[in-house]
Amino acid sequence: MGLVMETRVASLLVQAEALQRRIYSSLPWGYRLARIFQAISTTEKANWGMMMGLVMLRAGVTGMPDPGPGYKPNNPKGSRLPAGYAGLDQTANVAYGMIFKALRDPARAEDVFQSVVMGFWANPSKMEPVALSAAKSFVLGAVKLKILEAFRKIKEQETSLPTDEEGNELDLVDTVIERNPYWTSEPRQFDRVKDTVPEAFWKNKVMPAVQAVHPNMPFFFELLDQDYDMKEIVEGDMLPDWGSDQYDLSNPAEARKAVAAWSAKVQKARGIILDIIRNYLERD
Repeated sequence: MGLVMETRVASLLVQAEALQRRIYSSLPWGYRLARIFQAISTTEKANWGMMMGLVMLRAGVTGMPDPGPGYKPNNPKGSRLPAGYAGLDQTANVAYGMIFKALRDPARAEDVFQSVVMGFWANPSKMEPVALSAAKSFVLGAVKLKILEAFRKIKEQETSLPTDEEGNELDLVDTVIERNPYWTSEPRQFDRVKDTVPEAFWKNKVMPAVQAVHPNMPFFFELLDQDYDMKEIVEGDMLPDWGSDQYDLSNPAEARKAVAAWSAKVQKARGIILDIIRNYLERD
């Protein structure tokens, strides 16, 4: 009886997962693309958070946790901070989500995201020796200013500013940025991403290009578009010619190596994707 019950439960779980995938695939393309970029920008966001942590330590922000043995006060460039240090990985998630939601364009979002942290890195005196929570708020304020600066540049290029469903221009700060800046916001709020990077362009132009990194790369992005994450894909041995053939995925240390090695390839693919999107947006 116990075996029958376990089999039924397993079958129901499989059916529930299949239903979840079907529901996800019916969501707007713009939202799904935003989620893909969230997934492949993990490394970049971790680096952003670490750099911002180094800036805050140099600026004397109070309430900072122990930076660990990798921090060298006299050599910030040669320093490393622990993963997730001071919760700045979450600040990076919020910042990137705000930028992508506002600009609706992966390439522009990436540029603005990097310009924020590089601005502080080049001039750490911008950060005052305040409490950690205040420093995080200050950083997100700088993100808002960079978003508005990006919109001004877009307007100069005679590109339309974002509008609501009735065609009315949105209030940039109150509506686009302040209200629910997280990735989990309503899918329809990313609808216009599909106009910036159409799904057909993604499939016919972008995906063939990433095969230069690895033949499995387009299939990997298909799996991301089904709402799997990178760890699930690699550790679940879902990619042909990658995983159990090269790593013992039952060994946690080997599995981590497999994910890290694949992640490095994904970052190369991400660079190719951003270049293609930039060239596409700059076409006559």
